[in-house]
Amino acid sequence: MVAISMAVERVVEIIKGIVPPLSKPWTGDKEYARFAILHVLAAVAGAVVAYADHSQIADQVPMLKFQDNQYLGYAVIGLMASGGSAMWNHALDIVQAVKIKQVAANAPGVPPAGPVANPVVKPAGG
Repeated sequence: MVAISMAVERVVEIIKGIVPPLSKPWTGDKEYARFAILHVLAAVAGAVVAYADHSQIADQVPMLKFQDNQYLGYAVIGLMASGGSAMWNHALDIVQAVKIKQVAANAPGVPPAGPVANPVVKPAGG
């Protein structure tokens, strides 16, 4: 499920790159519509990945074979993966923010932060 979730997250990011309005926050209540669109896209992408890898998924987790109704199985796996893709997306946002901070901290002309930059000055005679 982790691999499917990560694949779904990557597919959604590719779609956001192809359709730029989906990658930028929308104003007001329209932002909820953007989130809904992204979740539906993630669920569909998860179902497509589940369809493509159904035999491997069924071998690993027999409970997810859905022998009587495979399409229901694809939908369930797609929904499970779409929920996980939001978590991966958030994790990638955190990693990107850390990278930006590191680049900014290592930029030339930026004084180092911490005790070296702000030494503690003790009063004389104390």
